[in-house]
Amino acid sequence: MSKRNYVRASVRTPVANRGFLHGLREIGEYMGLSVSTVRRYVIEYRLPVTRRKDSRWMTTKTLLDQWVVVMAEQTYETEKANRDRKLASGKGK
Repeated sequence: MSKRNYVRASVRTPVANRGFLHGLREIGEYMGLSVSTVRRYVIEYRLPVTRRKDSRWMTTKTLLDQWVVVMAEQTYETEKANRDRKLASGKGK
């Protein structure tokens, strides 16, 4: 396949198949969240999204999946540290 045909083929590929999510509604649908919850996660939990020049939000599925894993690990470590602290102080019995 020549370079010219490769470029044309990639242009015809729908954006959704490339792993990009455009707009808070589409991001929320992918994550199973409402638009308002996505907005809150952007502010409170630094959900990895960017704002385009046309004011639409954009991210990739890979970034969101990685973010979910990191947040789960942080939550687990925090809860474990809290349990250990309670047990050490004798209040966890």
